[in-house]
Amino acid sequence: MIDYENVALAVKVGIVDEEFIFQWMRSQLLRDYNTFAPIVLYRRLESKVPTVYIEFEGLKNAWSE
Repeated sequence: MIDYENVALAVKVGIVDEEFIFQWMRSQLLRDYNTFAPIVLYRRLESKVPTVYIEFEGLKNAWSE
């Protein structure tokens, strides 16, 4: 499984080129986020940390527009 949190963080800090990652995995990232959204919510509630997977969600939001 791809570690989307780290991919999103790498894009955010400029380690990887966002346009490259966008072209390569946009469809997969959006599809996988929709699949895993209930798990993301569960992990946030269970851990009481509202920022769990926040980078993944942020990239999904940016690429959904």
